[in-house]
Amino acid sequence: MRGIKKFRACIDVGIIRKIMKFELNSLPRNCPDETIIAEMKRVDAIIGKDILSRRDFDKHSKINSTTICNRFGNSTWKDVLVRAGLEHKYGGQDFISEKVKQNKSHRLTNDEIIEEIKKIAKILNKKEITTDDVKNHSKIIGPAVIRTGFGSWKKAIEKAGLEVSIHGHRHSEDDYFENLLNVWTHYGRQPLYREMSLTPSQITVEGY
Repeated sequence: MRGIKKFRACIDVGIIRKIMKFELNSLPRNCPDETIIAEMKRVDAIIGKDILSRRDFDKHSKINSTTICNRFGNSTWKDVLVRAGLEHKYGGQDFISEKVKQNKSHRLTNDEIIEEIKKIAKILNKKEITTDDVKNHSKIIGPAVIRTGFGSWKKAIEKAGLEVSIHGHRHSEDDYFENLLNVWTHYGRQPLYREMSLTPSQITVEGY
């Protein structure tokens, strides 16, 4: 219930006005492919990095990366970059949604999940890891998988013999707003409560 109240409180008049203003600057869902490709090149020029990640792209683009992938026949981000002539901007790892990770994790035992957590900590050479660390460095588990298996993030991290980061679950107000904007733009309407836990949302509804 607390998550529902927080989520509803987030959809206040001020935010709706900002989203409406944002939508005026977003690409229409039925725009030509050429317009989407031009937008990708525009955003790439703004970011100016060697790699064009989906996270960076979504921060600056007028259309969400998930929408683009779906538009081009459920393509991978790599395929989309190739289509836009930006194949040299691929970073070598596609975004893997929490839903996909949950499907993969059905065959994993809790011990195997713990081993994956330890593996991430070892790769990063850290005594504590955050939810973002898991999202960015595992292809088989995500924060939701961990919470489902152990009841809470804290229990799983302690089970793995690691320290619990006090910053692991915190997001800034801008993070919440930006995430809401991305999801709102993706659906072209105010998102439903359950949709905030689905791709392209980067913060689950419980986080609100």
